[in-house]
Amino acid sequence: MRYCESDMDTLQDIRDIAPLLIEPSRVTDLMVDEYVDWFFNGPDFNMQHPYLLPADLEGSNTAAYLRVEVPLRSEHVRRHLEGHHTIACYALASGFSSCKWMALDVDYDMCDGHLDMIAKEMEADGLSPALEDSRRGGHIWVLFATPIPGSVVRTYLYNLLDSKGFAIRGERGKKEGVEIFPKQSTLAEGSYGNGLRGPLGIHRKAWQRFWFRAAAPNIEDQFKFLRWLPRASYEQMESLTEGISMPDDCNEVVREQAVEWQDSNHKGREFDIRKYLQMPRRWTRGRKGLEGKIQCPSCAEAGKDRGRDNLSITNEESKGIPSFICFAGCPRIAVIEACKRRPRRNS
Repeated sequence: MRYCESDMDTLQDIRDIAPLLIEPSRVTDLMVDEYVDWFFNGPDFNMQHPYLLPADLEGSNTAAYLRVEVPLRSEHVRRHLEGHHTIACYALASGFSSCKWMALDVDYDMCDGHLDMIAKEMEADGLSPALEDSRRGGHIWVLFATPIPGSVVRTYLYNLLDSKGFAIRGERGKKEGVEIFPKQSTLAEGSYGNGLRGPLGIHRKAWQRFWFRAAAPNIEDQFKFLRWLPRASYEQMESLTEGISMPDDCNEVVREQAVEWQDSNHKGREFDIRKYLQMPRRWTRGRKGLEGKIQCPSCAEAGKDRGRDNLSITNEESKGIPSFICFAGCPRIAVIEACKRRPRRNS
């Protein structure tokens, strides 16, 4: 537990979260194993923790999701279900191109009713969407019987939304709209995609635990619902995407090319990002040195990273040039090329 006993604001956060915690004995080993099997494609995950240092809060009741540097363990999932921290799971695993689920985040102004409209379209296609409420809208999850290629999943989702006139966040310059998971068709080894708050966990900004609508709001009935929820098969998804492709004016080709660049012979290791971007105003002490976050220029070009915190900068004291990584999965070379398209700083 990481908090300052003298800081009353942080202690209040802990008191606020206490009523949302689930008795540990109700979260069984079977639940933990099932949850991992349903929602995690690999050992990588992001996490939010309520027990924060005062500097982490900076006037808000939440902190950004941070990628955890250790492999996922059952204890992480157990504590997510109990409510001690909140995990975001990746749709794709590093180095792979298939996913166990697809999801839509319908969370924007004036989105009332859109969640049900999209779910009905999926049901008409023979799928079994699970609707989970959220702070402003909700999430739609579809679980798969076997892993499905990300390219097939994204082709289906893009065409579904396009055909019904729903704006897609990040595409065609749209800053608001339905957010699609997975956001990439493939991930190179060492790359990370985009995470979505794991179901049944606590929303740290709303201080609320959101449940699937089709089951009673308790952990036991929610797991019963998920166990019996029909899974989409590979044959179903292939049939739904037969004869169609990604919309021509979407960013799929650009993103796939960026993933391929990851393993090229491009020599960019001596790239000094300070010459192109304003460095973070706030730094924290990490394992490798001072760490801070800024907006990823590659994400920004796609209309993403409005929170301005996807790009992590590490200023190792033993080295002269800061290192960087995009938590949303942009390859290093894609970040470099996006930097070079910006005016060079004088400093």
